[in-house]
Amino acid sequence: MKKLINVFVFLFFVAVVTACGGGAESKLIGKWKIDTVDGKGAPGKMGEMIMDFKKGGEMEVVMGSKANKGKYELSKDGKELTLKAMDAKGKDEVMKGLEFEKDKLSFTDATGKKLILKKQ
Repeated sequence: MKKLINVFVFLFFVAVVTACGGGAESKLIGKWKIDTVDGKGAPGKMGEMIMDFKKGGEMEVVMGSKANKGKYELSKDGKELTLKAMDAKGKDEVMKGLEFEKDKLSFTDATGKKLILKKQ
């Protein structure tokens, strides 16, 4: 009986942690628009770009009338975001130092620029 209670308590704890997890992926899911690049407004068409992150590692980048589908992967610690084969040469791009603050996401892109995205 004691084992059964311990199993129940463990499963309840896991369910609560999973439901309230608020992990990086659950924060990432949704549409994001570039707000600033290195502290300045997003240049040119970059300000029109929408990044739509979906559950299961799927994503879509929309700029004007063009849309590119791709995949993403978050590191286990939630601090790195890898965009799979999303650059012009079909290579992965790694975004480092992910930080979530309310409706904003900030990171350093593969070229060393600090980007802040705003949730749409």
